[in-house]
Amino acid sequence: MHKSTVFLAFIVSLVLVSPSTSDDVNPTVKSDANPAVQSDTKPSTAIKSDVVANYRLPRDLIPMHYDLTIFTDVKEPEFKFDGIVTIHLICIQKTRDLVLHMNNLTLAHDSITRLVKQGIANPSEELIPVQPVSHKYDAENEIYSATFETPFITNQEYTVEIAFNGVLNEGLSGFYRSSYTNRATNDTEWLATTQFESIDARRAFPCFDEPAMKSTFTISMGHPKHLTSISNMPLERSMDIPSKPDWVLNVFQKSVPMSTYLVAFIISNFTYRESKPSKDFNDVKFRTWARKEVIDQVDFAAESGPEFLNFFERYFNIRYPLPKQDMVAIPDFSAGAMENWGLITYRESSLLYDNVRSSIHNEYSIANTVAHELAHQWFGNLVTMKWWTDLWLNEGFATYMAAQALDDKYNKPGSKHSWKLLDGEALSNILLIFPLDSLSSSHPVSVPIGNPSEISQIFDAISYRKGSFLIRMMNKFLSPKVFQQGVSKYLDKYSYGNAEQDDLWASLTEAGHRAKILPKDLTVKRIMDSWTLQTGYPVVDVVREYGTEKNTIKFNQKRFLALPDLKRSDSSRCWWIPLTFTSSNDKLTSSKPIWLPCDQQKSELSVHDQHDIVVNDQMDLNAGLEDNDWLIINRDMNALIRVNYDDKNWDMIINQLISNHTKIPTLNRVQVIMDVMEFSKLNILKYSKAFDLMSYIHKETEYLPWRSALNTLYSMDNLLKRTGPTYEYFQAYVRNLLATQFSTQPEIRSSLEGYEERLHKTQLYSAACHFNLPECVNRVQAEYKAWKQSKSLDSYVIPADMMYLTYYVFVLSSQYPR
Repeated sequence: MHKSTVFLAFIVSLVLVSPSTSDDVNPTVKSDANPAVQSDTKPSTAIKSDVVANYRLPRDLIPMHYDLTIFTDVKEPEFKFDGIVTIHLICIQKTRDLVLHMNNLTLAHDSITRLVKQGIANPSEELIPVQPVSHKYDAENEIYSATFETPFITNQEYTVEIAFNGVLNEGLSGFYRSSYTNRATNDTEWLATTQFESIDARRAFPCFDEPAMKSTFTISMGHPKHLTSISNMPLERSMDIPSKPDWVLNVFQKSVPMSTYLVAFIISNFTYRESKPSKDFNDVKFRTWARKEVIDQVDFAAESGPEFLNFFERYFNIRYPLPKQDMVAIPDFSAGAMENWGLITYRESSLLYDNVRSSIHNEYSIANTVAHELAHQWFGNLVTMKWWTDLWLNEGFATYMAAQALDDKYNKPGSKHSWKLLDGEALSNILLIFPLDSLSSSHPVSVPIGNPSEISQIFDAISYRKGSFLIRMMNKFLSPKVFQQGVSKYLDKYSYGNAEQDDLWASLTEAGHRAKILPKDLTVKRIMDSWTLQTGYPVVDVVREYGTEKNTIKFNQKRFLALPDLKRSDSSRCWWIPLTFTSSNDKLTSSKPIWLPCDQQKSELSVHDQHDIVVNDQMDLNAGLEDNDWLIINRDMNALIRVNYDDKNWDMIINQLISNHTKIPTLNRVQVIMDVMEFSKLNILKYSKAFDLMSYIHKETEYLPWRSALNTLYSMDNLLKRTGPTYEYFQAYVRNLLATQFSTQPEIRSSLEGYEERLHKTQLYSAACHFNLPECVNRVQAEYKAWKQSKSLDSYVIPADMMYLTYYVFVLSSQYPR
């Protein structure tokens, strides 16, 4: 977190008032507050963090509404902004201290207090400013406090006005400047934009910068007339500024209650495309903005966005609450995108799609990002976590719901080419979670946050990907219908407020018990706390007793660790695991879970629940399974677990894959490939077992099992490089696995309609060329040669899906050093 010195010499006007007059905007007052507020300032002395006892703000004063006016001159070399914020407060507990956040702001020596209808302490309509007797600044925690002689009184409302100014920074956070080159004129064009998540609203205006301190906002932006400003809400009115005839003051409608990190405003010369209205779309004005030169590339996002918004309205059964939704492509942007309510900002590569030069991966990435940010309009914006500890509720849900929205878009009834998006998303999550969460350096999904400087560290794959997979797991064990009912009730109950994970657990438990999906004495909290409050994930050892009437299966769970010497320290950890099965015997195939509990919690369950619970780590199948039937635990990868079997069961699974792999569900083929290779790497299984299983892959035709296999092969490739003959043998082995399926792939310039077919083609080409399969290298080199020899390099376009690979192979095969 960037730390700075804040100059503190000012007068805060403190007034006890009757109900707020926050909707009144006086353009004359606002214009006077522009450069005129630059009075003498002098730096205060920075103080140690123990002056403010905590990094959290006290709850003595709660903001109800902000009137925020900012005047911005987006030009070199000044890049300055000046503002005045009027914060309407209510006192919860008597205090003499005003405590709020600010960072990198210069506060004016004089602050303006205007008239209100009636003063309680003063019977006249004219207010008497009350000045603080002292003020302090905690630079480490970015907290300013002002102490007044007259205290704030419980249950009374107050107004605080603060004038301030600052500089549009280059750090891509807070209120910052961005630029691009106008190709027509070769001039540098400047814009001012915001990025406030997680704790950078305080860099734009003094505020109560915590997610639970929601408030309404009326935002006004003053700027030169040739530029356009947009904010979270629609424009209400524009006014001339008498003192600055070339400027305009745009006043935006009062917002719904929201957290400060979701506030946004942009000043630019961008243009937009407005999406066509839909009869099912709640009259929401939907616009997608970009610089003029690339505005044609917003069409895909502009078409997809309203579809996703409509899907979320239907899924959550809650209408989108704002009258408009803007999406903006920013030239300089640190994150992929940001879900500001009603004004989503994107990195250009996350929003712009070129019909000729963008690949299938680009299309998926853009659609997924747009859906993710729109899902946040409910999960994160409408209902917000109380504190950053539950960031995963925002990011995990948005990640999961984005996949649901894409599945709705791309898998319409009657579609010729289905795209297994939900299965693909599950695999994408697993490929990131399994290696990261098997390390001692990982962290829980719900991670306690101390100092706010720690917040940025949890915007990672654990919060996003593991969070998403755990939500998918709940959807599976509750059933999609019951899960949807519980989520909808949760969002409705906490709309415009804040919640924590226990609130979600309560709504889902109620839905599960009502539908009799959950055993009576089992709650979602008991299950999910074991997944969200501790680090890691389990491996379940499955050992069958053959040749007995009971056909007993014994289970043992423990944390899976990539480094064996760490196992002892995690031996006591356990999870509530929903076990689902598939087998060569249809009698045992079921997606309804049987629960493998934590040891210490088994005795707490009622007797009537025991048929849903594994007792004493074993389950008797009786006539449900023959000795020669293979068994697979975790049908369709419903739970976040690895599974290891006894040797005989592994051999039966391998034999089934070799004889007819389609008898095993696709995602279970994915899982056994990952697990057998990982267990071999850790010497839990012999490598011969892994290579025996992998031998079936040359007959595999589906994208996802191949993706799983290639992921493990690339990992082995990295380990075996520079091992001389061993590496050469390994490459030859992989080429042999690839040859059959690669020979079925069309030529580079042949087009495929299906999304999965296109993805499978690109991954097979990439792997075959990486491992130097001659047929692949020859095809790609021929494509590069044809492009190079064309009359115009612009007229001969290499297919977008294959463009990167073509250049990559050329570089590797050229005379230039690797």
